[in-house]
Amino acid sequence: MSIAQVRQYMVDGDGDAAVALVNDLLAKGTAAQEVMNGLTEEMGILGQKFENFEVFLPDLMIAGDAFMQIMSVLKEHLVAATDGTAAKTVIIGTVKGDYHDIGKNIVGIVLQANGFNVVDLGADVDPVAYLDAARKEKADVVGPVSYTHLRAHETRRHL
Repeated sequence: MSIAQVRQYMVDGDGDAAVALVNDLLAKGTAAQEVMNGLTEEMGILGQKFENFEVFLPDLMIAGDAFMQIMSVLKEHLVAATDGTAAKTVIIGTVKGDYHDIGKNIVGIVLQANGFNVVDLGADVDPVAYLDAARKEKADVVGPVSYTHLRAHETRRHL
């Protein structure tokens, strides 16, 4: 029973087994941040393997889905260390015309786990909605997410 096994379950797409093991690890005193660090490291390795054509998009999606399952459990246990300053606010959303949100969801969870206030606008977000949310929330960062280059270019024109 180890974080290495949780990582392997995630890569294999076995979210249920990973969640069960994470719950056991947490109950036995393993820090949630330690598990999170292992998962983000593994996702980075998968990203590098994807760039090197060692794994493919379905592999990333399978691992990403398992990651989201695991994070639904970890999220409540993650407490960011604060130095007394207010959390920075980040606006995220998948750009207009794009419905791929796995990457956005992962980024949002990682940001929250590290003490950021995340306002997630969802998928297929109109460019003006980012600006409205940024003003309303007094955001420090706006992060439109896009799976395709064409959609990112379109959004950049508005921002």
